[in-house]
Amino acid sequence: MATTNAERQRLWRQRQAARLKVIDNDWQLFVKAARPLLQDLRAEGKKDVSTISPSTVAHGAALLERMIERWHDLASNTKKRLATAKQNRATKQWDVMEASS
Repeated sequence: MATTNAERQRLWRQRQAARLKVIDNDWQLFVKAARPLLQDLRAEGKKDVSTISPSTVAHGAALLERMIERWHDLASNTKKRLATAKQNRATKQWDVMEASS
């Protein structure tokens, strides 16, 4: 059964919206986790030079660096999930086409 152009466009828009939702959720999680670290670093930056703690700044920077690395892993996992979903859809469409033949 052939789909119309309007149906294909609607399906494409739905898939795009789902992809953006996944990416947006991952980004919100990152921002939520990073915000306390950034606030701690800002607080240290506002201190006087004689009272600043270099070890606290180094620790906060290391934690932020780890979070950024994890974000990269999360983003690559998201890409893998989207590729798998795309492959599953293509396989389903192929199975439907074979069944209708």
